[in-house]
Amino acid sequence: MTKKKQPEKSVQELLQDVDLSEQAERELLGRRQRVWLELGNRIKAGETTGDRIRDFVIACHGYPGTTLLARYRAIAKYVSRYCGQFVLVVKKSEEFHGCTDFGYQPQPSDLSLDVHLYMGVIALGTLILDPKKEKCAIPTCGHHVVARRPHDGTAMKKTGDIFNNNCLCNFVEDLYEPLECKNPAHRLETHFKVELLIGDRDVADWFTGVNERLYGKAYKNMAAMLGRPLVTDQADQPTPDELVCRIGEILLLRQQGIFPVRPSALAPSIVVKRNVAKRIKPLLALALQLGLEDDSVLSIKELCEVFGVKAP
Repeated sequence: MTKKKQPEKSVQELLQDVDLSEQAERELLGRRQRVWLELGNRIKAGETTGDRIRDFVIACHGYPGTTLLARYRAIAKYVSRYCGQFVLVVKKSEEFHGCTDFGYQPQPSDLSLDVHLYMGVIALGTLILDPKKEKCAIPTCGHHVVARRPHDGTAMKKTGDIFNNNCLCNFVEDLYEPLECKNPAHRLETHFKVELLIGDRDVADWFTGVNERLYGKAYKNMAAMLGRPLVTDQADQPTPDELVCRIGEILLLRQQGIFPVRPSALAPSIVVKRNVAKRIKPLLALALQLGLEDDSVLSIKELCEVFGVKAP
């Protein structure tokens, strides 16, 4: 017995099916949002999922997105690892500092690029997460230094840790998100809303090149106020394994013209445009000095020839 063929639906019936599906999807989304809201409220009241980072993201962001969870976990990991070393938060924004009397409307060319630097020394402990107060803090021995006008080198000491409420609202969400500049002069290079550098080496690396010329004086003053000497070239020297990892990461991203702050879980989202040759040469020179040999992945000798690095 042959199966009777079902008559095809009319266009109107198909449109009705679409409407019903969209309605069901909206209802499901609404229920899902209500569940996340209830979870967040219960976490703020003291309950837990058993994962303090997931708790914080649910309570403060409403939904534990993969990207946010990965960022918080990576930050927590490096805060614990680099106790006693520098941490630097860089916040950038476009602002108008002129007068708006008589109805003057600021033009894009009137906007200035404001750069605020927050630097401290990482205290013993872990990333501070308080869902009830919606506070995420990097422990910095109870104080840190702020430079709101880093071009002239001035800085001031502030009480408390570096946290998300002292002019750094949403700093994890804004971490390495491009700043959409309205002033054409600011579009000549990529600027980020917030940058985070953890550890002496990464902080020192940020204050090189153009940043050294612009903010080098502020860096020295901030370090002095924190009672810490500046990082020298010999400080925080990587181990052979770490060195190979750093070289490999640079090469991996070379074609895209980007360089990670540090090979880590942060690398996919925390990347900045760098001069590859400038960054890889000192690493190759150090590899030669340590006597590293070629392996199946990297050829130190070949790379030295490509980048013009000679044995000391």
